[in-house]
Amino acid sequence: MNNFINFINKNSFLKNIFQKENNIKIFKIITLSISSIFLIWLHFSVFGWHFSTKTKNQIDNQIKTLEGESETRLKRVFGNNKDILSKNTTWYQIKETFPSYLEGLKTTLILAIDSLIIGFLLATLYILIKNSQSNNKIISNINKGITYFLDTLFFILKGIPVAAQAMLVFYGIGYLCKDLFEIKRLYAGLFVLVINSLANITVILMQNIKFLDKGQIEAAHSLGMKKKQVFFSIVFPQTLKRSVPFIVQQFITNIKDSSFFAIIGITELSWQAQSNMGSTFNPILPFVMISFFYLSIISIANLLNKIFNKNIIYK
Repeated sequence: MNNFINFINKNSFLKNIFQKENNIKIFKIITLSISSIFLIWLHFSVFGWHFSTKTKNQIDNQIKTLEGESETRLKRVFGNNKDILSKNTTWYQIKETFPSYLEGLKTTLILAIDSLIIGFLLATLYILIKNSQSNNKIISNINKGITYFLDTLFFILKGIPVAAQAMLVFYGIGYLCKDLFEIKRLYAGLFVLVINSLANITVILMQNIKFLDKGQIEAAHSLGMKKKQVFFSIVFPQTLKRSVPFIVQQFITNIKDSSFFAIIGITELSWQAQSNMGSTFNPILPFVMISFFYLSIISIANLLNKIFNKNIIYK
């Protein structure tokens, strides 16, 4: 063992290889740890530890917001002109409205990240079902039924804008199922993004599967590996590496599409901009602010994608 270690230390080429592998492992561990902590914090900051307490706090905050908006408008009409002018500056408005944009940013990230994760898992399951073969006719027919249903759903989604989908789910399905259950706005938006992510990621994965070397798959089958083993050991890992840049683009698409959900009252960034536009009487600044947030998120996503590709995919 000592001779092997000494041989590696003397050989600079092998030493660099081992160091790179360790760096990749460390990078993976750090990335997963930070991502997990961030996701846990994000979900608890939006939903809270107790839903009932969070709901009460949301109502109280909304009442305070409405009272603050009313007070601001009254001061504009009847207040001291000097005081109004001092509070009408751009920096003052940014300072006062910035916390509300952070709340909207949390909701936007929840919608984009959760829909991407759920859509990816469902897309993986769908591809596994679509490529599976069973001797049992009942299971085979169920698989075919699921495949036909999802293919039809994907075809329909391509022709309907996201805003229309959100209204159909929240108002349409919500009205039809009002006696059975109540659809919350956030869950309606999440459902729409999950379905769209499922459709797009499925297409991405299926396209990348076609580019795999069939010789590897045939060799695996000749060694006696089952179809599921071949999928998870050979097909899926290579397909995932090829698909990472496109999945990041889907995350960016989810960020942009979430802006349409202001139409059903979800308090994401666009909704906050419209609300602050009414309270500050400034039609430009709120949309400049959310443009800054959107640009920052997309730039960070692209940067992380480049780092991931450099340290993981092309190593």
